[in-house]
Amino acid sequence: MLPLKNIILETVEKNKVITDDELLLQLQKNYENITKKQLYNELIKLEILGLVRVYEIGKGKKRIEYASGSSEVIGEFDY
Repeated sequence: MLPLKNIILETVEKNKVITDDELLLQLQKNYENITKKQLYNELIKLEILGLVRVYEIGKGKKRIEYASGSSEVIGEFDY
């Protein structure tokens, strides 16, 4: 199975824009025990690397966007 960071990035890339709740639901298909905290930790790492953008859109809601041009970077980082 692919690492969680790769699944997150592939899912965001496929959707282009997705909310944190939608992303969590999709991830739970492969990672049943994933928590929102784990998701946020991975999103922070991906955002620091410039692979995704995360925006607050309301009380506890986040909008995640794929950062275009980042596909060549996948697999080249390790944290």
